[in-house]
Amino acid sequence: MSMAESLAVAAFAAVITAAGTAYGTAYFLKSGEAVKKALAEQEERAKLAKALHSEISAFMEIYKSMQLDEKVEPNAERKAMLLRKDYTAVYESHSDKIGILNESDIPNIISLYTYIKALADALSYLDEQWDSFLAYAATAAEDEDLSLSSQFADVKAAHNAARVYQEKVEIMQKHVLDRLEKYALPVPVPVSA
Repeated sequence: MSMAESLAVAAFAAVITAAGTAYGTAYFLKSGEAVKKALAEQEERAKLAKALHSEISAFMEIYKSMQLDEKVEPNAERKAMLLRKDYTAVYESHSDKIGILNESDIPNIISLYTYIKALADALSYLDEQWDSFLAYAATAAEDEDLSLSSQFADVKAAHNAARVYQEKVEIMQKHVLDRLEKYALPVPVPVSA
């Protein structure tokens, strides 16, 4: 091989090496960006899951004081139904981000929140029925027992409807909370020198 041919082969090899290095560097940088993006998405999922978990847990803790008994009687102790309308504020303000969670978890989360809202509405309605019944009972004459019993039927119906939602929420929340805990970021392990 002549000197010119050797130089041409060496130049060609240098060009190939440079191209390969440039490609490798670009690939490495691109994959590094992909890793950063994946980690950022994982962190966003973890934060959303933690926020939803906290809201559901808080609702359940507050709700325990209002938990309905299986049966209700006119002389039963009335449970305080002090629910505000912003009991799902975290969910509502982040509902546009729910798609970043695992596709199989989304229907369960949405269903749970729908039942939480239904339960809160049912408890508010039950509270209204109690108010009606107690106001009627306070003004009713002693001989109107039949009317009192008929008026209390509305309380019973509202109570039974709320119990249905209560049972659904209690069952569903355990499953959803378990699923949301799986999004927690791993605890970093210190690297020893």
